[in-house]
Amino acid sequence: MCYFDCNCRAGFETVPVVKFSRTTGELLREMDFFGINKALVMDSETFYDRPTPRPIRSDRLLPVLNFLPYRNVQELSRENLKQTICEGRYAAIRFQPLKGRYGLDAELFHEELLLFEQMRLPMLLDLNVPGQEYFLDYGAVKRFLQGVPELPVILMNTSYRIDLSLYPLMEQFPKLCVETSGYQGYHAIEELVERFGSRRIVFGSRYPFYYPGASRCRVETAELSEQDRKRIAYQNLQEMVEAVRYD
Repeated sequence: MCYFDCNCRAGFETVPVVKFSRTTGELLREMDFFGINKALVMDSETFYDRPTPRPIRSDRLLPVLNFLPYRNVQELSRENLKQTICEGRYAAIRFQPLKGRYGLDAELFHEELLLFEQMRLPMLLDLNVPGQEYFLDYGAVKRFLQGVPELPVILMNTSYRIDLSLYPLMEQFPKLCVETSGYQGYHAIEELVERFGSRRIVFGSRYPFYYPGASRCRVETAELSEQDRKRIAYQNLQEMVEAVRYD
């Protein structure tokens, strides 16, 4: 079965990881070892000494643009931001408000979010910072999603106690999905699929902080039909990236 990973990073990290992949070659070797066919990849070093991502040259690795308001909004006009996304063929945009220390307020980035929505560019929204125990407030997430109802959003790095907050969001926002790396509750995947369908969850490993085998195990041992399993492992994310409008 094919796997398409939505939650993968390459480059230097400031917190402990299971294994560094500083180059695309190293990352591809790790993906081969764990049986991951494709991945959305963010360059971690865009947070530190590298203002723009390194080019990714592989059909198996699709680049993700790390949204940094103090760079993207101040230095790029709406037209230039679109040009950057199109020329780089970025397959998704990543929001990390806790790590980047910026507010999750749709009004602050209205023009940029409208652009992402028009392009159907998936947003990867981090709820947690690696190495820390606190999570983004779900009230803030709800208010944010109300400002971008047509934007496909994947909640990243969740916890096993998320369902009480997640289910109301899933009911209200049909474009909202969750990825598997932190979604670790007992029969959580099966119950979400039963309630919302298999289109609302995508495979994510959170490499290099977790080994990809852990998420693969949860998908492969979940009590699901093979069609649902394939949707989660590969098809849902593939359909999202194919829907991006670069013209």
